Parts: sequence; C-alpha cells; structure tokens
Amino acid sequence: MDLGLQEKVIIVTGGTKGIGEVISREIAAEGGIPVFIGRTREDGEKLQQELSGEGKNGYFIQADLNAPEACKKIVVKTIEEFGKIDRLVNNAGTNDGIGLEKALLKNSKIL
Repeated sequence: MDLGLQEKVIIVTGGTKGIGEVISREIAAEGGIPVFIGRTREDGEKLQQELSGEGKNGYFIQADLNAPEACKKIVVKTIEEFGKIDRLVNNAGTNDGIGLEKALLKNSKIL
C-alpha cells in the first residue's frame, strides 16, 4: 500500500507500544520517518534498534506528555534532527479503567 509517506517525518505520540508501535512500524514500512514518543527508554530504544536492523528509519524521543514542556521538547528535537514535521499521530492516552462497554452504558441516555 502506498500512503504517500515516503520521507515524511511523522510524530507518533505513544508510539513505542501497542497500537502506537504498529503505527510507527507501518510508517517506517511505507518509507516514512516515524518519530515515536514514549515514556519508557527501553521500549523506544528497542523499537529504534529493530527498525534500524531492518534498514528502516525511526527516531525515539523519551518524554512524558503530561508535562507541557515535554511537548515543546519533542517539536524542537524533531525539527533539529529532520528540519521539519509533516504529520502528527496523537495516539498517547491513559485508560480510565472504565472500559468501552461500561462507559457507553454510563453515558447512554437510552439506558
């Protein structure tokens, strides 16, 4: 599939695990440059090494997005490294423990 990502620099928040990791890997597979953000250094470095071993691009920035200054750091480091940012995938988030089914039932006006 060609998503037109060749050489595009794409920040992926929460990009080192789960759905975010898959997104980062797919961007790299399409010839893009995922800049994956994660809180855990080990996860990010592992993903960066795996992509590099496959001959693909990827760049890890460790950050906790709960801190506003971390967002600025990510933008600055990405521009310093690549000179641009083409896209952003905002995947980071926390689970409130409720789950989809309970949240729908709790917020449903019908039920």
